[in-house]
Amino acid sequence: MPLLYAVPPHTTIRPAVIDQTDPNGEDVSLRGGDLAITAGGDWGALTGGLAARQSVEREAVASPGDLPRRPQWGMGLRDSLMRGAAPELRDRQAAAVRRRLNVNPRIDRVDDVSVVQRTDIAPGAVTITIAATASGQRIQFTTTVQPRKGA
Repeated sequence: MPLLYAVPPHTTIRPAVIDQTDPNGEDVSLRGGDLAITAGGDWGALTGGLAARQSVEREAVASPGDLPRRPQWGMGLRDSLMRGAAPELRDRQAAAVRRRLNVNPRIDRVDDVSVVQRTDIAPGAVTITIAATASGQRIQFTTTVQPRKGA
């Protein structure tokens, strides 16, 4: 007796189209460099001001040239750690942050950038405070960049 298999008709599943060029769109949530996973097992997602903040924090610790296809990407703050607390250096760091924020598609307007040496946290650490408008909402946050352990 021959075996018969019932095969369901072919159906095409089309996921919702996401506009990847929309700077205010959804982004995968990263926490400490790892993908954030929801309770349902999906990748976490961020939008609006939270996505803008994540974008800025990730670029702050990167150096220009870290991404071969985007050689200008990166604020280079980690490269300037341990070089002293001279006002000229802080001004250069703040100018580098402002320059990169002005070309970040998630940032609408940069209001203020300050860079402060934080030897109370770790030798050579700097804290960056940014006030900006992203996705039509005002955001203000502070992030600290420290030398890598063992550096």
